[in-house]
Amino acid sequence: MNKIKEFWTKAFGARLSPAFLVLLALSALMWYLSKLDYTYTAEVPVAIRYEGDTYRVMCMAEGTGRHIVGYRWFAHRALPLDISKVELLPVEGKDGFYSIEPTSLQNYISMHNAELRIISIGTTPELRIEDNH
Repeated sequence: MNKIKEFWTKAFGARLSPAFLVLLALSALMWYLSKLDYTYTAEVPVAIRYEGDTYRVMCMAEGTGRHIVGYRWFAHRALPLDISKVELLPVEGKDGFYSIEPTSLQNYISMHNAELRIISIGTTPELRIEDNH
C-alpha cells in the first residue's frame, strides 16, 4: 500500500485526490452504460451450423447497444440451419453445391434473433447438399 501511495505522490502530488479519481471512473462507467440504451447499427457475425460445419455470415444489425454488445460477447452458439426454411440456389459449375438466397437467410436469422433487427447480410455460404435432402 505504501508503494502505491508513494507512486501517487510522485506522479500527481497533491493535485488529484483518490476520491476524485474513483468518482470520475464511476461517472465514466455510468455514462457508458447510459449510452448503451440508444439504438445503433453495427456489423455482427452470425455463426450458422449445417451438418457439422459452421459458417460465419456477417450481418448489419440494428438494436440497442446492450443487445449488440451482449450478442457480440455472449452469443457463441451457432444457429442450426434448417434448409427446409430457406430458399436454395444451385451454384453454377459446382454440382451438389447450393447457396442460400440472401433474403431468405436474412429472414431466417431474424426469426432466431428477436433482440436484433437484421438489416442486411453479407456473402452467403455455399453448402454441399446430398441428393437425399
